[in-house]
Amino acid sequence: MDESLFSQLLKLFFNLHFEVWGLIKLAILLGLFLYLGFALMILRQVGLMSRALNGAFSGPLKFFAWIYFIASIVIFFIAAILL
Repeated sequence: MDESLFSQLLKLFFNLHFEVWGLIKLAILLGLFLYLGFALMILRQVGLMSRALNGAFSGPLKFFAWIYFIASIVIFFIAAILL
């Protein structure tokens, strides 16, 4: 009885057809999505910092934070299309 159960489990495991590359692509997209969240956090932190501290660097810093966020969005969508 145990051997037949074990052999059935082996057959079930080996009949599963999954692509390793598909899992790798999914992991890359998940990582890029987390990176997009990180870029959004940077954008938010720069906005909060510029409200708290008024200075000459707040304008360019906001500009580069927005560029960074937009670049991370573009990279995510390019990876989603190409993968």
